Amino acid sequence: MDESKDDGVEDIDAKASENDEAPIDDFGRRARANVSVRRPMEEEAKIPVPNRFHKTVVHYPGCVMFVTGLIAVVLAGLAFGAGESELGGSFTDISNIKVRRLYGFFAFREDYWKATGREDYWRRRLSSDSVLSKNHGVSKATLARIPVKTTRSTKRQQRRRLDAHEDTTDHGAPRREEDCRFSVVVRARKSGDILGKGLSTLRRIHRRLTHTEGYDDYCLSEDGGATCVPPTSVFEGLANAPPPLATCANNTCGAYLDASLPTCDDHFGSVDQFATDAFGPLCESTDVYRTSVNIGKGRKKSFQYDVAGSASDECMTVVAAQRAFTVGGGWDCTSNKATYAKITYATGMPLSRCEGDCWDDAEEEEVEEWAIGTMMPRLHKLRTKLHDGESFKEADYDLVFDGACYFIDYYLANDQQKLLIAVIIVLIVLILQTKSVWIACCGLFEIVISFPIGLFVWVVIMQQDYVTYLMYNGVFIILGIGCDDIFVLMDAWKQSAMHPAREVRESLLLRFTWAYNRAASAMLATSVTTCAAFVACAVSPIWDIQCFGVVSAVMVFADYLLVITFLPAACIVRERYFPQQCKDCGTKACLKSSPVGAAPSSDDKVDEVRPPDAKKPRLVERFYGGPFADFIIKGKIPLTILFCGILVSSMIVWNLLLVRATSATDWFVSDHPFTLHDKATKYKFLEERTDEKESSWLVAGISEDDPWALTGGAHPACVEGETLDGKSCMGSAKYKGFDLAKHQQAWIDASTAYEDELRAQGASPHYESGHYNFMIDFKNYVLHQNLTFPYSPDDNDAFVAKLIEFRDSWEPPYGWLHLGGQSEYPGDQTGFHVEGNTIKAVFAGFNTTRDVDRDSFDELYDVHEGARAALKKAKQFLGGHIYQVTYYDDWMVASKAFYDSSRINIVTAFAFALIIMLCATANWIVTLIAFGSLVTTVSTTLALMVFYGWELNVIESIDVSIAGGMAVDYVLHMSHAYNHQDPTLTSSERVRLAMGEMGISVLSGCITTFGACCALFSCDLLWFKMFGYFICTLIMSSFVVSNFGMMALLALCGPTNGKGDVAFLKDPRGYIQKLRGGAPAEAVEAKEAP
Repeated sequence: MDESKDDGVEDIDAKASENDEAPIDDFGRRARANVSVRRPMEEEAKIPVPNRFHKTVVHYPGCVMFVTGLIAVVLAGLAFGAGESELGGSFTDISNIKVRRLYGFFAFREDYWKATGREDYWRRRLSSDSVLSKNHGVSKATLARIPVKTTRSTKRQQRRRLDAHEDTTDHGAPRREEDCRFSVVVRARKSGDILGKGLSTLRRIHRRLTHTEGYDDYCLSEDGGATCVPPTSVFEGLANAPPPLATCANNTCGAYLDASLPTCDDHFGSVDQFATDAFGPLCESTDVYRTSVNIGKGRKKSFQYDVAGSASDECMTVVAAQRAFTVGGGWDCTSNKATYAKITYATGMPLSRCEGDCWDDAEEEEVEEWAIGTMMPRLHKLRTKLHDGESFKEADYDLVFDGACYFIDYYLANDQQKLLIAVIIVLIVLILQTKSVWIACCGLFEIVISFPIGLFVWVVIMQQDYVTYLMYNGVFIILGIGCDDIFVLMDAWKQSAMHPAREVRESLLLRFTWAYNRAASAMLATSVTTCAAFVACAVSPIWDIQCFGVVSAVMVFADYLLVITFLPAACIVRERYFPQQCKDCGTKACLKSSPVGAAPSSDDKVDEVRPPDAKKPRLVERFYGGPFADFIIKGKIPLTILFCGILVSSMIVWNLLLVRATSATDWFVSDHPFTLHDKATKYKFLEERTDEKESSWLVAGISEDDPWALTGGAHPACVEGETLDGKSCMGSAKYKGFDLAKHQQAWIDASTAYEDELRAQGASPHYESGHYNFMIDFKNYVLHQNLTFPYSPDDNDAFVAKLIEFRDSWEPPYGWLHLGGQSEYPGDQTGFHVEGNTIKAVFAGFNTTRDVDRDSFDELYDVHEGARAALKKAKQFLGGHIYQVTYYDDWMVASKAFYDSSRINIVTAFAFALIIMLCATANWIVTLIAFGSLVTTVSTTLALMVFYGWELNVIESIDVSIAGGMAVDYVLHMSHAYNHQDPTLTSSERVRLAMGEMGISVLSGCITTFGACCALFSCDLLWFKMFGYFICTLIMSSFVVSNFGMMALLALCGPTNGKGDVAFLKDPRGYIQKLRGGAPAEAVEAKEAP
């Protein structure tokens, strides 16, 4: 031992001995001056007894680090190397019968498409029409529920066999089919004259877009890339309109159009050739009048277009469509003033000459890379330059855009950079708090590596091919939880240098044993509680919540295992092998010899340690145990009353005002260019198919009770998409068969009755038929051939043969393929599936009056109820396996499932927390106080969500689900620290000492979690931004309640002298011996003592 250091230890011991002899009345005064001078608990005064694990870590820390670190790295490697795995999302309850019926119908419809050989055609049509503005190949209902990352799997739905001979002219490559479509809206905010004063600005934007680097290489092209199809804009006029307008030799519309407007491709030149007065005929091509639509709880002004009747109807319809798509509805034809104008351009595939299936993954990735790396940044730069340093609300002109099918990839890539910022913030706080770059880096490693370990269980052990998008949030969760555990362990280690027993202070092994035992129990309690909260999520009926719960639970448990094995070994390595001047590297003491205790490097003396130089706690510890504790103790009554009032009032607020969402989930904040573009295209322009509402279908021939199964590699995360190996992920419909031959007219009558009842219920529009049934066309087909209907009802084979003949017929006017060549081919609305000579199932489609994007959820439910009433009418004509589905059935189930799941998960988390608190504290009074504080924390957070204006939608419901597990840490740490103090002290002094010991760990954890989540505030995706707001709100509420409310209540009525102790939990062995009639363990030990 160093004698000079030994003398210092004797002085410290002498002072501690004097303090121990001081009277209790004087103890509080000197404790406030120095919180390290305190009466130790009887257990604390004892010399800790190292076990085999303690000795192994201290004697062989390098080996422990190597083994645990290697295991973690191997598991992480297995997780990432298990094979191809992608992000995906189900976001509904696939066990629900409504969802299964909907997916059963989707699978059946896909079988119908395959039988016609036009599967890719219909997939592309639905992809480009139904969700053109988002273009993900999934339903609008799915997009409304959750931001879904575009993957190659979803894009493959747009594939079509593109043979080189499709283009009659050989340009060296086949005609490029549309891949993704960009839409840009320009608004003249101040002048309201985009076609007058703002025409030059519109021209400049048009030129900048078409002259973007790489645009000619990836644009939509009809000649294999030799030239680009001009963007759809007011400048293009009628250049690309269908015949006869585009046929210059036979332009029958010339008499109705202004000569200055181009009518052929070869007339379309530079945008500079157009003058303001050239757009008059375009403006007058249609009558436009204002209307309004229901949006959530209110109404939104919109426009409707009506083509004026004249001898030039065909011509003017094309002109009107051009006008409706390129200029906003507020175009005043008299003054030629318009506020909005839209430019639409597209990327095209394939890029090179090929034979057969020309859609190449490498080319697709090349186009995607260009769009994300060049075009999207270009749009943002154009918008910034257009604002000229002003906000979008003050600028003369604003430019907003949707980003086509690349917008999620682009913004997700940008937001992922915020993760790096969060990691840097965490690393900085770790260095400042631990005062060691080594410990900070080792701690960050064990935090980060726990994430792929969680994935290992999900991907390798549970054999899942997909990981939910929610796991992005899991990274931020483990950053906060992991740092909290590190602070608890390191603060316990530092405080072990001030242990009252000299023998402990001078032994590295005993110091480690004392610090480890104290910290591990506290971390175990919080980790188990948090794991339990996530396990509750794992039993959710929604696949995404299951994945999030399993991975997060394993992640938290893995972090706990590493923080009690890898990190303690790293701490011992630092103490044993680091040079003195490197112990505190990164602090002012870097060049000084100021360790908190260092052992000799020889292995045979690892139980010895130089006595620490530190003679008093750190500043934060002194503040917590001094002035702050004084404030809490003196104000314990008013603080207790205040927080009781907060609990009551917050519970009233969120129970009355926190309701289920009444509108679809937004992707971005209200002033984001994507959101502004979405609103502009919906309410200022005629957007493709948004004037058509969501569909409802009547299905017959599929089992009502068990309509669908996940088969052929299908997975909940890719339904409506493709598996990783390119196969359909739709699953299989379970057919019961349908005798259509004998029910030809009955099927028509049933669908007609269904449509009539929908209209009577207000769920189907009265201004259009909105009724699609192939049997009506088949009837016309048969009658047109002078045959009778029903056709051969007693000869099924003849009927099926005629039906297939009809399906494959190009014969006008009723041949099914002839109808398919027209603009209104309802192939996605009605059809049938036949195997051999057996009709397996049939379906008929109906338009409804509601739109997921525009109408409130309650209104969508009204449509659903109207459809159920219509089904009863249909069954009067047709029995058997018949049911109805709507496009948003899966969403309706998901909305309720998320809401119910959040309530179940939080109640489950509370139950687990109550049990674990009781086990950790072994005192029912402390447990009730801590549990009340946990409830107050969560209740306050829910009430603040009301003040934020939030409703329980998908994002919010998931946040609420994890609230119980995330909020328990600080409450449990502080209550555990109180329970750890000498029970003979007053409740006020126990509070003071608990705050002095644990307050710095709680404060450090709060700062770290808050700092990490602050990085989310700057994210574009609302998913991350709202999660950051929620976690910061929850953490700050937990910090305030645990430090102010709970500690004030403990100071007021906290138990002392064993009051409230649960004997079985306090001393299980002694309690069992007592029940058996033996003497307690303490009495036996006292009797045996000399």
